[in-house]
Amino acid sequence: MTLAGQQLGHYRLVRLIGQGGMGEVYLAQDTRLPRQVAVKVIRYEHQPYPDTNALQPAERLFQREMKALSLLDHPHILNFHDFGEEQSAKGSLIYMVMPYRPEGSLTDWLLQRGSTLLPWQDVSALITQAASALQHAHDHQIVHQDVKPSNFLVRTNPDTPTRPDLFLVDFGIAKVFSATSMASQSVRGTATYMAPEQWSGEAVPATDQYALAIMAYQLLTGQLPFQGRTQQIMFQHMTIQPPLPSQYNTRLSPAVDAVLLRALGKKAEERFPNIKLFALALQQALSYTDLQATLEITSLEAQQGGQRVVTLPGQRQVAVMIPPNVQQGQRLQLKEQGMPYYEHGPRGALLLTLSIAQGGARPFTVPPEQSDALTVLSGGRMTNPSPVTSDAHIPPAPPIFLVPPPPPRPLPSMGATPATPFPLASGGYALTPQTSAVYNRPKPSQWRTVLIVTIALLVIVSSLAIGGVIYNTVATNNTDAVATAQAIANSDATTTALNANATTTAQAIADDNATATAQAQATATFIAANADPYQPAGTVAWVDPLSQPHKWQEGANADFGGKCQFVNGAFQITQTPPNKDFLYKYFQCDEFNSYSNFAFEVKMTINQGDCGGLTLRSNTNTSNLYLYEVCQDGSYYFYKYTANSSSMSLTRGNAVAISKGLGQLNVVAVVANGSNYDLYVNGQKVDTANDSTYGQGILGLVASAYTNPTAVTYQDARVWTIKGWYGRSLPGPRHPATTSSCCQSNPLRPSTISRCQDLTASRAALPARDEGALLARSSSYSQLL
Repeated sequence: MTLAGQQLGHYRLVRLIGQGGMGEVYLAQDTRLPRQVAVKVIRYEHQPYPDTNALQPAERLFQREMKALSLLDHPHILNFHDFGEEQSAKGSLIYMVMPYRPEGSLTDWLLQRGSTLLPWQDVSALITQAASALQHAHDHQIVHQDVKPSNFLVRTNPDTPTRPDLFLVDFGIAKVFSATSMASQSVRGTATYMAPEQWSGEAVPATDQYALAIMAYQLLTGQLPFQGRTQQIMFQHMTIQPPLPSQYNTRLSPAVDAVLLRALGKKAEERFPNIKLFALALQQALSYTDLQATLEITSLEAQQGGQRVVTLPGQRQVAVMIPPNVQQGQRLQLKEQGMPYYEHGPRGALLLTLSIAQGGARPFTVPPEQSDALTVLSGGRMTNPSPVTSDAHIPPAPPIFLVPPPPPRPLPSMGATPATPFPLASGGYALTPQTSAVYNRPKPSQWRTVLIVTIALLVIVSSLAIGGVIYNTVATNNTDAVATAQAIANSDATTTALNANATTTAQAIADDNATATAQAQATATFIAANADPYQPAGTVAWVDPLSQPHKWQEGANADFGGKCQFVNGAFQITQTPPNKDFLYKYFQCDEFNSYSNFAFEVKMTINQGDCGGLTLRSNTNTSNLYLYEVCQDGSYYFYKYTANSSSMSLTRGNAVAISKGLGQLNVVAVVANGSNYDLYVNGQKVDTANDSTYGQGILGLVASAYTNPTAVTYQDARVWTIKGWYGRSLPGPRHPATTSSCCQSNPLRPSTISRCQDLTASRAALPARDEGALLARSSSYSQLL
């Protein structure tokens, strides 16, 4: 029942302007001063047997909270004018009087603004205001316990009309409400924003940080990390890792993901030391960009690969592996080698664009510890003296795969000429070789080089001595003078050739040793940068951004309504059945290697239709395979197919880890280890299956159209091999990319399966009943590595 028209103290309640689980807010008229105020009212619950003594602790708590709040003086905390208690025959209540803000709360302001997300600059400013107010309260040993958008009132700022000023309200209300409730152990706060420790009544300053992080998550993505009924939300707060914010808003960087996930740590000590540092870290992460630079290399390095040590701003040095057969403009991504996401935080990526110099070659004798020419373009939050250069003209880079060291190069020929010095880049951060007069102890490889050169010199000296003996002997025999002179000339030429060959051989061997060492170090760096996040941890086999045809190829089959193509830097699979009764319900595109025990991960977005997913341990000549599907309605399925085109459901269900709906990014992964299969979505294990039918096979990606035409895009595929098993190429012809697609069938849920490619001519000559057999025998796994 509304209290409008009644008077509390010298405040006449005019009308109800808001209410929630912990009280009501009234517009009131001050009868002593010509002003309107807002009055927050908390009613005492009626007791079956009133006990005056039982109410005294609650009243004392309320008075103590109000006195503590009176000490707060901050521009983003709404001060209160007055407080009091009222007793009546119908019950009791307490109230606090505050300035009236007619524009309402932040929630009201957001609703009036519309559904579009705020610019990140505005979100950063709002979170900074809120954190500043809460930090001031924490400095006075006050924990709010109910941080949420509706507890921030707003006032338009003429200087920043798109960014209002915030005023935090309702300090201590959660605590007082709990004390005045019949359910003395009732939860203090709002379930959606409550930290794990708050559910057990252990509120600390980090509790407010957790709630503010959820509010920031909501402002940046338009979604709440945890949703459902109260008990479901509590369980998620306690046990479930929230989805990455970038899954809801793809414009957000991994830096923002890292900051918000840290502030949403399950334990208070896992979060930032204080709420002000959280806001600062978020501000830095929102403005973060990966450090980008251009590295000049020689054409020989582009062909054969190598290693560089480059110096970044701040004199930090990073070892860079240059894979063989790189292209002009290709990018190398070095994870965790760029600028920090925020102060003292983890580092982001360093993106190196390779520029192949045309006029010279870098000498192999340059020691790897010397730094190389590096031009910094942009990145981090730094201000660079070099101009920021657009690299939009650079084509998308092929993936950087983990490859074994190249075989030893052939020894140089006798006519080989020494390489010209490597020209240093001009402008920006140019790194020149470091010179020093200090003697450096030779490394083992250097001792080997010295030994080889010494042996070569001994060969030269021996050859000269032999030549001298021959000369003296021939000089005494005048009849053979001409022939002997020719022999001497040939001997001298041979000696010179041996000398040159021995020297170049020694240099080539030393270069091979250095290259092998560089490759080993770079391989170790690559493996460490792509550690397997799943258990049991394997070793990275390859990484493919799926932006160009490398491990997957483009292809289409109009008869089956399927198509695989690269669109806007991602691999897209579409399936549009020719008619509603068409048997084949999904279209599959395969990779070319066979794997046994592995982890396979890919980023998947269902843009239209029903489901996407992975196939694994697929046989090239039969229909044997496993299929892991993830659907936009939040369901998942794991099937086994046999050679007779039948299927069996190994497990299925619904998972809260799946980001539901069209256009939502999900990181889908499966770990196949022996007969065990662990299914993951967004880093969370959703299910496990066990089956020992198939032990190895190829990998594939699918689009499944069970009820609607389906389009699924894939990005950033990675494979880790377990127990040393590495993929091996399958035999068979390498067909053009236009014939490298496969499709698989199943009406309601998979019951039959078949593979297809562009076999129109062959299909026309066969009866319809034999078509499936032809397709099953056809070699459609022709994707080039």
